Amino acid sequence: MKKFKVYSINISSLSDGDHLFDYQIDNKFFEEFEKSLIKDSNISAKVTLSKYPNLLNLSLQVSGTVQTACDICAEALDLEIKGEENLVVKFVEEIPETDNPEVLYLDFDASFLNVAELLYELITLSIPIRKVHPIDENSNYTCNPIALQYLTTSGSAEDQIESEEESRSNNPMWDALQKLKDNNKN
Repeated sequence: MKKFKVYSINISSLSDGDHLFDYQIDNKFFEEFEKSLIKDSNISAKVTLSKYPNLLNLSLQVSGTVQTACDICAEALDLEIKGEENLVVKFVEEIPETDNPEVLYLDFDASFLNVAELLYELITLSIPIRKVHPIDENSNYTCNPIALQYLTTSGSAEDQIESEEESRSNNPMWDALQKLKDNNKN
């Protein structure tokens, strides 16, 4: 993970107690992750690491803006995000297979902890499921007006389903497939 070297914390050189690490995350960070939905960002991340003799407590906090596509009009949208996650890092001789997302296991010999992937996951999970432009004072979406016009003139979902069914009923290929389906039932 040379590309994320700045996010590696040398835990072997830290004394017991609390340590604070600040990061500014921009689009270069997300370019390193394949299939990232985030195109641009301006995020402030704080990592608080509390070191104890046999474990670490890790607190991650992110806040800022990310650019992603609007679910309605597909135009670029700047979203404010805020997220927090707490993890326990345990040192073990053999890393167990477990599904506990709040515990991270490191080998006793580990001297570095890279927090890049943890920050990426926290940022990604901080993005709301529904990503839409804000609503104006008239309760209308502030999306791209051309996209909104197209969406409102194309009809409702029920109209589109009916239109697809009509085109299937007028197409002889669908009739032939229906006959095959009926023959398989017998």
